[in-house]
Amino acid sequence: MSALLRSWVGSANEAGGAFPLNNLPYGVFSVGNGARRCGVAIGDRVLDVAALERAGLFGSGAPLCDGAEWNALMAAGPEVWARFRARLTALLAEGSPDRETVEPHLHPLRDAALHRPFAVAEYTDFYSGRHHATNVGTMFRGAGNALPPNWLHIPIAYNGRASSVVVSGTGIRRPWGQLKRPDEALPRFAPCRRFDFELELGAVVGTPSARRGVPLPPTRHSRPPRRPYRRRCRVASVRACLPVEWPSPPPPRSHPVVIVASCPRRALWGRAVAKKAPSAAGTSVGVCTRSGAPLRAARGGV
Repeated sequence: MSALLRSWVGSANEAGGAFPLNNLPYGVFSVGNGARRCGVAIGDRVLDVAALERAGLFGSGAPLCDGAEWNALMAAGPEVWARFRARLTALLAEGSPDRETVEPHLHPLRDAALHRPFAVAEYTDFYSGRHHATNVGTMFRGAGNALPPNWLHIPIAYNGRASSVVVSGTGIRRPWGQLKRPDEALPRFAPCRRFDFELELGAVVGTPSARRGVPLPPTRHSRPPRRPYRRRCRVASVRACLPVEWPSPPPPRSHPVVIVASCPRRALWGRAVAKKAPSAAGTSVGVCTRSGAPLRAARGGV
């Protein structure tokens, strides 16, 4: 792990803090009835990056953070990202000569409402968790044929609905559709009886593809190192530290290139990731299986 970078924001230097200077997540926030704007979390604060840009602290050029989304910066490319990040780090670093200019634009994180950080035009859902794919495949095809023959050789993915990408806390309405139990003569239109919760790892495409049918630019590594991405999650009684395994080639490089052209608003979802243990299945359907075994919620109920 990298050494902790020191910041003049005191809470960013606390051991075990979520947002030290090493980790500056970008988001969109508002305070009270104020407008939504681009911000960055640092310690227990959120920095109004849009205000800093208006003050000229990121240099001249076309504004990248003046809207309520990060799409303009995303589309600017890796060189701009690196310069922006380096400048942001310098502004917040211990001993920064710009502290007096920056400090008035910090807001308590507890007072901020968070919003969707970028406009999502489309997203691709990858079937990338091996244990999850095995669990679900066993339910439908049996243990002997759980994984499709090509699963270990090409990424399996499909397009999802961009309108379903919402911020945490948004109410989810149970979908309706045609249902038919074995003892019923005809199907009926009703709310779905099965509802799955999944832990997924997401990424965002920054720069667009050159044109339709052209692959995305290659990543720095032809294949990501096979190291676990660890994230502790608790959804009802599902708790797990989950390893992610990408088939080769990795998804960003092997993104569908024949039919679609990727844009800087495309999200890549790593489908559910899981471990072998049933309690670490990563999805409620993996825990319950199709047998109807009850899933007990952390706060009670089934």
